[in-house]
Amino acid sequence: TIVQIVINNKHKHGQVCVSNGKTYSHGESWHPNLRAFGIVECVLCTCNVTKQECKKIHCPNRYPCKYPQKIDGKCCKVCPGKKA
Repeated sequence: TIVQIVINNKHKHGQVCVSNGKTYSHGESWHPNLRAFGIVECVLCTCNVTKQECKKIHCPNRYPCKYPQKIDGKCCKVCPGKKA
């Protein structure tokens, strides 16, 4: 008798990336967690089949408000009252 066990069917055909002990499916994105720095909000990684591709997030030079604010968990500043 052969028994097939499906642990998590969102991971198709082994197309996953593993980063810092966490598994991500093809197309999923995350901010990397570096031991020395914690979560790096200004870098976004994406799983491309089995390879992780990471890019730096570039924030705008100008904002539509006078005093944009830095919010924990976000790389770029946001204007007060705006949903991030």
